[in-house]
Amino acid sequence: MRLSYPYLGMFVSAARLIADLTYNMLPVSQLSFERNTMVRLISPICILMFSIALSGCQGSHPGNYSQQEVEAQVKKSLKLSEIQLAPDPAGGYSGSGKTADGEGFKLKISQDAVQKSLKWKADGNRGTIEDGSFSYE
Repeated sequence: MRLSYPYLGMFVSAARLIADLTYNMLPVSQLSFERNTMVRLISPICILMFSIALSGCQGSHPGNYSQQEVEAQVKKSLKLSEIQLAPDPAGGYSGSGKTADGEGFKLKISQDAVQKSLKWKADGNRGTIEDGSFSYE
């Protein structure tokens, strides 16, 4: 498996620095391996820590939710009993939903990955209009 992250070289350099510092701090008589061996041991640990940190930073948020996550959030927010969405050619999703008391809604949903937000407009067949949004602060 090949990792291709933009800062990978920086972390390999940091691993080499840590290996050098560790190698220089320990008395040479206690070491049974070379500096290069220490770099080989520490580099994968640094890369693994970086990969874990990077994956945590790019988690799911309202701006990049999947269709199922969008449906669940809008259904919960509008208290809908049914929802059907499809990708909209103009972007986002469009579809319909229905409340428990039978009111139907025409839905238009957009996502903004930069603002990490999900916005919707719901036009009910009984005149109800709901504009709403969901985002992480």
